[in-house]
Amino acid sequence: MKNKKTKTIDGNLGHVSKKFHRFYFVKLSSIDPESISIIKKEEKVIQKMNQDICEITEMITKNGSKRDYLDSVLNRLKFSQHYRIYCMENREKVLRGLYMALDELNFRSMKKANGGCLGEKLDENSLSYLKLHGSKSLAEEKQILRDIKIQQKEKEKEKDVASFKSLEVLKETVI
Repeated sequence: MKNKKTKTIDGNLGHVSKKFHRFYFVKLSSIDPESISIIKKEEKVIQKMNQDICEITEMITKNGSKRDYLDSVLNRLKFSQHYRIYCMENREKVLRGLYMALDELNFRSMKKANGGCLGEKLDENSLSYLKLHGSKSLAEEKQILRDIKIQQKEKEKEKDVASFKSLEVLKETVI
């Protein structure tokens, strides 16, 4: 069997295009019906092989496109998993802060039970008010913060007034 190459000249474009043809040469000593049937069988086998080659290449391209699709799906899933992990880490940070605040409130209540660090008594209502703020809406929490600031300012004013009164008493005793 030999392959034969032929060249044709395209008159319009002026260049040479190559076409490949397959030629199969079979030696026959005489023409008999049996040899013709053998040739036809062999041609059918060749056609079957060519069809099998086409089917295999189609399956390869389908599997390649399926693989590409599955790769893209896998990449999207990995991205969404990384995003979920990122969100969970951020929420854990927020929760850690909230737990620290809760521990601080519990520590304050323990100080109150022990008499405070400077012997001062903390207001029991304000502590319970502070502990309940976790279940409130944002507007209610803002109101709580305003109330706390007002209470702190009132305590500072009371301390200032008390120190001012003690200064007046000292002046009267000196004069």
